[in-house]
Amino acid sequence: MQSVRHPYKPIRVREAGNVGLTQAYDLRDLAAKHANTLEARPAKTLAEEVAKAKAIQAYGTLWREASDRIRILRGRPLPGSLKPERKVKSKDKPIPPPTLEP
Repeated sequence: MQSVRHPYKPIRVREAGNVGLTQAYDLRDLAAKHANTLEARPAKTLAEEVAKAKAIQAYGTLWREASDRIRILRGRPLPGSLKPERKVKSKDKPIPPPTLEP
């Protein structure tokens, strides 16, 4: 199976790194580009408008999933899921009352 080179996209040279991360970035960019292109086209009928809305929704889902994969591969937690550790407050020990020596 040979890879097809598109005229509008140069071949990317990959050095040592995470290929999955590169693929996730490519998918996210492709989904955004196609969604923007599709949004700019006018729909002639109601059926075309519905099909266009479903396609844009699918591209949005793809973009969101690719963004999640990028976040996971980069080792970033979900916003708000990482809570700081609680600092233990040292409680002062009560001072014992003075003893009287006879």
